[in-house]
Amino acid sequence: MDQALVRFEQYVKRRFGHSSTLKHYRSDLKIFIHTINNNNKSPEAVIATDLDVFIDQQIVCGLSPTTINRRPATALR
Repeated sequence: MDQALVRFEQYVKRRFGHSSTLKHYRSDLKIFIHTINNNNKSPEAVIATDLDVFIDQQIVCGLSPTTINRRPATALR
């Protein structure tokens, strides 16, 4: 998993340079991974229902629609 995170960060740096995007994407991915790990799932075992639950949790937290939409998109990259 750590190697995948490193590759993801390299991809975002190449694509977006030194903007704040990397910081936000890194945070989004860590939040998603933490949620999945709390549910004792491997990334390969994540299904659409897991994404729905994750999105519902983000809505309950009162996050903006932009953030809520970005988080699952980041995890699926």
